[in-house]
Amino acid sequence: MSELEEKLANLEHEQWCDWSKSVSKDIKKLIDLIDIEKLDKSDKDFVESQIRRVDNWNSYWVDYDDLDDDVKEKDRIYARKVIRIIKK
Repeated sequence: MSELEEKLANLEHEQWCDWSKSVSKDIKKLIDLIDIEKLDKSDKDFVESQIRRVDNWNSYWVDYDDLDDDVKEKDRIYARKVIRIIKK
């Protein structure tokens, strides 16, 4: 992989962190408005899945260099897409 690919992947990760943190705040605000115990099973399962989703995201809110290589690869996929567009 090239230095450019890694720089773009790092930028992609930063962008994802900013986006996911913003969405996470919105999800948390909505969940705070819900009395989960009053929901039917399907709705309760959905709300709980969103709580788990945000908790999972939290584990990736670290510097790109601190990510495992398999997680970095997800960002590299988008970096390569950008490089292909630029090369056209």
